[in-house]
Amino acid sequence: WHLPKPNTYAYSAAISACARCYEFDEAMQLLKRMQKDGIETNTWVYNAALSACVSPIKKNRLKRVETALSLLDQMGSGPEHSAPDTVSYNTVLAAMEGIGQIFRDRKGCRICEVNETEVGNTIWIPSETLVSEILQEMSSNGIPRNALTYYNAIKASKSNSQAIFRYLDEAIAEISLSSQTDISNESSLTGRAADGLLFVFNAALSTFGKGGDIDLIVRCFELMHITNTEPNHESIFHLVLGLGRGHNSRNILTLLKSLQGDQAASSILNEQH
Repeated sequence: WHLPKPNTYAYSAAISACARCYEFDEAMQLLKRMQKDGIETNTWVYNAALSACVSPIKKNRLKRVETALSLLDQMGSGPEHSAPDTVSYNTVLAAMEGIGQIFRDRKGCRICEVNETEVGNTIWIPSETLVSEILQEMSSNGIPRNALTYYNAIKASKSNSQAIFRYLDEAIAEISLSSQTDISNESSLTGRAADGLLFVFNAALSTFGKGGDIDLIVRCFELMHITNTEPNHESIFHLVLGLGRGHNSRNILTLLKSLQGDQAASSILNEQH
């Protein structure tokens, strides 16, 4: 009696287990061992490895992002059974949240950590530029983009309002088109992501709320009204946060009264914003 040798599925499960525990190094070691032993690495395996690059832990964040970008390049240049899909790109975008800048070396490789001797051989690019490149790559390769794609893209773009509103426009066009087809790109999403456009709008409101920019928040709500996207409690939370961060605390009480149907309070908010 003996146990069978680990195959693709066993390694994929092991890497996923490491990812759920935020054990990035162990997950990468398993992937390298798998490749060294000549065991087939498919899209499922790579996606499991990519998920290990997403973590709330700040330590080694740049290393994780650089690894995620490298894995995505490997998938794109490999056989068809390991080609990246929507999940792959969404995961890379999720890993990029909080990264302000990326570097590109002379070979075109996207790297995050550069020492003093390498600075002259690299080109600095803002994170939102790389986000746009990733979205364009998805489009060029015919890979569907869904609400989670745009949510992660907005989160990875930090506070670049121009880029965020561009992603909102793209999300409105793509998700609206998707909802009109028989097979929707949103059908597999669960939790808050299943809210579709509202999920994407809340990502933008979260960013603007933390920055305390009430004008951008109002612009976002106007776009929600135009697209018939009804805000929820999360949307209101970001609005209240934005008022506080923007030193408009006096208007928070006015807002709460307005939400309770106070017409006078609503008129005051309309005049001010």
